[in-house]
Amino acid sequence: ITFSFSPGTNEWCNKIRVTWYSGNSILSQMLAYPDSSHWTLENAVENFDRIDVELLSTNKPGQFAKVQCVELGRTLWFGSGEIIKPQLTNEIDPALSVLSVDTMKVTVRDHNDRQLLPQKNQQMELYQNDQLLAVQYITESTRESKQQYTFSCQSAIGLLEDTFLGGIYNADPLQDVLNEVLAGYDFALNSVFLEETITGYLPVCTRREALQQIAFAIGAVISTQKSRKIHIDPQVGNISSYFSKSNIFLGAKLDTALKIARIDVTS
Repeated sequence: ITFSFSPGTNEWCNKIRVTWYSGNSILSQMLAYPDSSHWTLENAVENFDRIDVELLSTNKPGQFAKVQCVELGRTLWFGSGEIIKPQLTNEIDPALSVLSVDTMKVTVRDHNDRQLLPQKNQQMELYQNDQLLAVQYITESTRESKQQYTFSCQSAIGLLEDTFLGGIYNADPLQDVLNEVLAGYDFALNSVFLEETITGYLPVCTRREALQQIAFAIGAVISTQKSRKIHIDPQVGNISSYFSKSNIFLGAKLDTALKIARIDVTS
């Protein structure tokens, strides 16, 4: 069980009791002492149907216990000292001719020497200063040394490649059509589209293609950036800024090298 107490204020519960039940029978009970705001309790228990968690004390006496999230299953956190080379690419096609997929490539060095066995479509999240930047899903991974791994990921849009059987719609509520197309995927529909309806024919295609057709029909932009949901928002209709002549440079390419004369790395 992974606990996220209060990372922003560096507070956590430093003493907890966790009990696993099957019916009224206690299968296992542990008294644990978390030592950080992100903390994982490891205990193998089978066939339980209830877990009780008692928060007994905090690392800052006199403060209320703060718990932001409790996840069943193991969550690994890599800090800035372990993330070597994060690359995040966000894309949106304003013409809606294609539904773009955001991608991410992250190289990490696991200082705890854990044997990582990442699964395809396993979720990864990228944060900067405790702010969520991306929620994506592993497409492939490479182990380059005992500690070093590289993960290639894609956004939820890239997962929508299974077949959608299509249909004929006649003033069907947009919310209902999206529930049908995005079955099982969490989405957020902008309030502008709450009364929108869909009329027409969607052929047999992928869910991604169906979502692109719907977005084109209603004039929406689809994005998963900085969110765990697929967001359906209206296109920006007005000009937000201009490129001036002082911002435009024509001519040769210039690469500016870092001011480092030499680096020797010995392992």
